[in-house]
Amino acid sequence: MKQKNSSEEYITKKYLDERFSVFAQSIRRETQFIVDTAIEKLENRLRQTNDKLFNMLDKIVKELEGMREDRIIGDHQAKQVRQQVDNHEKRIKRLEVRQTA
Repeated sequence: MKQKNSSEEYITKKYLDERFSVFAQSIRRETQFIVDTAIEKLENRLRQTNDKLFNMLDKIVKELEGMREDRIIGDHQAKQVRQQVDNHEKRIKRLEVRQTA
């Protein structure tokens, strides 16, 4: 037995275009959600990595500042020792001159 189909049961181009449009919009929303989620995760990872990096750099900078201060103090102390040695050499020469005279 053959059944008769009414015109409402036929798939038309208009019907397919509408369904495809709905499907395409759905795919776009899903894709956008996936992309947004991936971007958010990446941004979070970058933030965490940057935080770790800046913490390490802070430690390095503090250590360098300490080394610089130590060097400045060492240079100053060396200068004082040189001045004392020069002063002692002058005094020793004067004493030697007095003893030989």
